[in-house]
Amino acid sequence: MLRPLVLALSVLPAAADDAFDLSLPFAQSSAYNTQTAFLDDVAQISGVKTAMFLHDSEVVFDYARSDTTSSGGLDSLQVQWSVTKSWASFLMGVLIDEGYLANEHVTLEEVFTSPDYDSTWASVTNAAAKKTITVQELLTQTAGYWWCWWEWHANPDSLLQALNFCWASSTRGSFSYANPSILAYILYELTGETPLEFATSTGAFAALGIAPGDLTWEQNAEGIEMFGYGMYASAAQMAKLGQLYMQHGKSGATQVVSRAWVARSQSPHVLTGDDWGGDHYGYLWWVHGCSAPYNSTYSAVGNDGQYITLFQEHGAVLACTSDNYDAADDLTELAENYFLGGRQCPTPHSEPRPTPRPTTSPRPTPIVEVSAGSRSARLSSPISWALPSALVLVALRTKEL
Repeated sequence: MLRPLVLALSVLPAAADDAFDLSLPFAQSSAYNTQTAFLDDVAQISGVKTAMFLHDSEVVFDYARSDTTSSGGLDSLQVQWSVTKSWASFLMGVLIDEGYLANEHVTLEEVFTSPDYDSTWASVTNAAAKKTITVQELLTQTAGYWWCWWEWHANPDSLLQALNFCWASSTRGSFSYANPSILAYILYELTGETPLEFATSTGAFAALGIAPGDLTWEQNAEGIEMFGYGMYASAAQMAKLGQLYMQHGKSGATQVVSRAWVARSQSPHVLTGDDWGGDHYGYLWWVHGCSAPYNSTYSAVGNDGQYITLFQEHGAVLACTSDNYDAADDLTELAENYFLGGRQCPTPHSEPRPTPRPTTSPRPTPIVEVSAGSRSARLSSPISWALPSALVLVALRTKEL
């Protein structure tokens, strides 16, 4: 049990207006790791693997559990689970800014309109309705796709598979947490690049100091990185994404993703409901509605307590990777009490808490290199999709977001 907290620092002020150049390493605050009592309490939270807390783009504290040392400690790449979705949201904003996609109101039919997709649409259930789904609906989890067990445990291996994930017209328009990997196929169709290739060629990752090979991102059978989960990143890289959004999409003098996109991403587009903590949801970001304005605190959340939390009013960012939600929640509350003057907003969980994760679930081997070959070659091999094969895949990969 954590001992009672005593505020170790005066409440941090709002951040400065200048945008830090995120291609550079973070500087350490004058208060860096000076709070002995706080660090002692962090060490008591056994489930926290790595963490970094920023104020005004400077590191106030960082932490790496001793068993992460062999893999790089604070620089070790940790599973992101559904934090991958918020990285995906960032890239969708860049896609629009670069002119590949007019806006988020474009429909699936407008993207996948080539005669090459006639056979795909012919095999899609409820195709007429699904053709009208917009990019915005996929970003806000209101497209009608819902969380079915086999979908939760497997990224799609084809566009057809993604389009045929569990869907109901009655669910459309309401929040229903699902795998948004159709968005990865939209990016691929419009650019001819996989998400990782696109993030590299546009300089989006370079603006965050992320070079090719600095992080890993699992690919599906067609060599495309998926948006439901599958990324591995360090606490510092997670903090870079958080700080980019804190700086309204700027890195130094460069507008990496438009200020307007950041604002729309963190706006409360839909109420999630009691099953998800009663918070709001933006564009693949959780938006906390327990303080005003709604976007004062928001977060990227992955299974088992992978968090990027932005405390907008304080100019502070907390990135952490954990073994379980309780550890991440304890760390968040600890940081809020020490540095922000008390609890801000509870962080929602990206899957119902009662569902246990198998303790023997192996970590999948991440695929680092992007497959060579043309876009058409990647999509040429036939992919069959049936429930029995999905269950076999679940048995092999059993993992949760």
